[in-house]
Amino acid sequence: MLRPIQQSVAAKLDAPGYAIDKTIHSGKSSDVYAGVRQADGLRVVLKRYTRAGLIDGAPTDEWEALTKVAGVGIPRPIELIDDSPPVLVLEHVPGVPLGSWLEATGEIDVAALLDIAICLAEVLGRVHAARLLHRDLHPHNILVHPETRSVHLIDLGRCRPMGARASCMASSNPIGGSLHFIAPEQTGRMNRGCDPRSDLYSLGAILYFALTGQPPLDGRDKLEIIHAHIARRPRDPRELRADIPEPLAVVVLRLLAKEPEERYPSAEALVRDLRTLGDELSGGGALEDSSLLRGPDPRVGIRISPSSFGRAEEVQAVLAAYEAARAGTTQVVLVDGELGTGKSSLARALRVRVAETRGYLAAATFDSGRERPYSGWAQLLQSLADQVLLESDERLCEWRRRFVDGVGSIASVLVELASDLRFVLGDVQKAPILGPLETRARLSLAIRRMVEVFARNEHPLVLFLDDLHWSDSGTRHVLSELVPREVPGRALLIVATLESSARDSDVARELTLVTQRGLAPLRRLTLGPLSRADVERMLAEALECDGAQIGELAGWIERKTSNNPLLIQGFLDHLYERGLVAFSRSRGWHWDIAEIAALSASDDAAMLLAEKLQGLAPDARQIA
Repeated sequence: MLRPIQQSVAAKLDAPGYAIDKTIHSGKSSDVYAGVRQADGLRVVLKRYTRAGLIDGAPTDEWEALTKVAGVGIPRPIELIDDSPPVLVLEHVPGVPLGSWLEATGEIDVAALLDIAICLAEVLGRVHAARLLHRDLHPHNILVHPETRSVHLIDLGRCRPMGARASCMASSNPIGGSLHFIAPEQTGRMNRGCDPRSDLYSLGAILYFALTGQPPLDGRDKLEIIHAHIARRPRDPRELRADIPEPLAVVVLRLLAKEPEERYPSAEALVRDLRTLGDELSGGGALEDSSLLRGPDPRVGIRISPSSFGRAEEVQAVLAAYEAARAGTTQVVLVDGELGTGKSSLARALRVRVAETRGYLAAATFDSGRERPYSGWAQLLQSLADQVLLESDERLCEWRRRFVDGVGSIASVLVELASDLRFVLGDVQKAPILGPLETRARLSLAIRRMVEVFARNEHPLVLFLDDLHWSDSGTRHVLSELVPREVPGRALLIVATLESSARDSDVARELTLVTQRGLAPLRRLTLGPLSRADVERMLAEALECDGAQIGELAGWIERKTSNNPLLIQGFLDHLYERGLVAFSRSRGWHWDIAEIAALSASDDAAMLLAEKLQGLAPDARQIA
């Protein structure tokens, strides 16, 4: 029989019309109770948000997400009680947390795992169809019915619309217990946002855990786990459990690919392969042949790997500069090249090494026509805040002490520039209002001090400034003040990129002068077109074939794109859209070189990209 909520708990949970049975969970972001609606006896779950759980409007976000996707596999929202703090009431669904069920049942059999995986992928697909990202999948926010194996996805408090700022770190308790299950891009260290493939990575980590009893990547502390997501590949699950079928291992490892382009492109594509394995198993098959999997999804198109084809020398030069910086020096690398030649990809090559050496990489990208004062430093500081907020409470306290000692009483000007620094710095005294010149000097000093807190031998700092020629004057002023100053032991690498047309611009000359003034070595790199051999390797990987046919295709691509990597992708998209390169289960990727050769001379890649831009809405063209 249900009893009314005790007075001590009632003081914390004011939910008129509901009787509370028991506490289900108590955490930093919320307390969860089981109860009943007194009007009709409906079993419910009541989620009371704590102060930490109120960050970024989580109650409203979760309510809106649930109203969009509630149904099979997701509980129905009943009401959001506007109290202090708010209480979200949900319809009770049967089941126990997947993590608890796995612990109780021991090793899960493959058939049961496939049932659960298919249900999860279908539910996740519905979330993505509603243009939402879950961003916090882990074994304890998935409920499994022990008998039916039906699943429910719960805790949508960190759901965000696709295209919104995808960092999941804007919270005083950003990740909680799910750090083993976040995608590399959720660490704040990949210079890219989240998309549905981020949730699929988390699902892959859950399936790996369900099969082996271990997370795919582990470490001695939070920071090592973060670095592992970026730099280490998980062991093949068959090394931990011999009876895992090869095709299932292939599916899980594809979900856990470091680069989103190498994962399943959608939950729908994942469901397709999981159902194939389930049908084979139920029909008595042994699941020994990975050819059961359909591989590339022909509806997605041709995806070029983000690998740095043809950039080995440039990558080695940037890595050498990083190693020099690690020794306690300031290094500057200036990279120029035409649009689409892969300047930004050098940051990708740096990430793994930075992660392996427990360093920090923050990136800023500048756009033409959007000159917000100090916009580059706002992006860089925001990135650093995101990264620090993922670390342990003990390390966060240590960072806070360092910032107080290193930045001092002017720290509040940094919070004004990057708001999430407030979670790192804590309560800071507001700086007094000064005149324009004094304000500029104070901000420059605060940024330099913050950089020096980060840029140390034990954790070097890389600042990646993409398209610096579009930067605002405030960002460049701080850079000109930062580089020439000699700071013993400062381990700092600055990588700036410019378009070829700006290689002799005032920005390039200014950066050259400030490095000379400070005696910091400046390395200049120029990226040109890819070689024919590099293009053939790129195509062989993307289209999963080689030989003379690839050579002929590479020749036509060279004529149309001048072997610019961005234009190569655009031209391949054009060929795919026109059906000139196609995929089938029986033949794989295939094309007719004669049809490609017959394309109009005007069908060069640059013109095709321009036509696509013209086809966008006016507002979208302005953004592009």
